[in-house]
Amino acid sequence: MELHFKLPSKIKVRRFRGESGVFIAELPDFDVFTEADNIWELDAQINDLIFTFFDTPEELQKQIRYVQEEPSQKPLDIEKLLFFQKFISSDLEQAYAK
Repeated sequence: MELHFKLPSKIKVRRFRGESGVFIAELPDFDVFTEADNIWELDAQINDLIFTFFDTPEELQKQIRYVQEEPSQKPLDIEKLLFFQKFISSDLEQAYAK
């Protein structure tokens, strides 16, 4: 089960607000999008998009999470290009270190 190595360690994400008011996230390097009704749901949608795009097994999804590399000081100032960094739980890291 080495599929997690296909996941990039960092992914470029562009967030913006659509004309209808929804929050949109784009992974410009992969030409895919996702949306959410509010900013607080958007990170979960971004992770779901990454896992779907890279066909990540569910058991790995529970232990891998992408988070913003540098948390924004203005959470509602969403029109920024951000980098999301892969975070792997220590349990998974130990299992694959052997």
